[in-house]
Amino acid sequence: MTDTTGQEATPNTQEGQGQAVELEQSQAEQDASAWTLEKAEARLKELNAENAKWHKRFREVEKAKTDAEAAVMAEQGKYKELYQSAKAKADAADALQERLDAITAQAQAANERRIAAIPEHMRSLVPEYDDALKLAAWLDANAAVFSRPTPPPLDGRAGGNGTPATVTDAEVLDFATRMRIDPAHVDRAKLAKLKR
Repeated sequence: MTDTTGQEATPNTQEGQGQAVELEQSQAEQDASAWTLEKAEARLKELNAENAKWHKRFREVEKAKTDAEAAVMAEQGKYKELYQSAKAKADAADALQERLDAITAQAQAANERRIAAIPEHMRSLVPEYDDALKLAAWLDANAAVFSRPTPPPLDGRAGGNGTPATVTDAEVLDFATRMRIDPAHVDRAKLAKLKR
């Protein structure tokens, strides 16, 4: 009798699990349909703001920690070690400043080339930023405005990129021998279209 009870309990348990799985799936479908682009962007902004807050807090804690260590070293009279740690930070800052200067110089040169490529009558629209990287970002954002539109092809090659397809003499000879015709009678333009 206990055997039949155990067998009866198993199907009921499976039915209950099946209903739970169906409920979970319908809940997941509702959650997926509830997410919209606006909600996702809002959530990303929230997460980015929280991330920035924690990074700022981490930098503050690190600065407080190094300041406390420097104060303890100064109290103990360990001026040489304090000097060495300050010198190491200054050297790192100098290396970073040199790198920043190089990047800024590259950005300024690139900006000058890009501004020179802009049509003369539109150059007055470019703002004069003090920061070369800010100007580069502005030029990137407005590149489509200042680019010259590509003129349409006027040579009758509809649908192509305006460059004629070339066919070599070897291809003409190969085609002529396969078709058993004289190579002089092969239309190169049609063969080029077939080659595409």
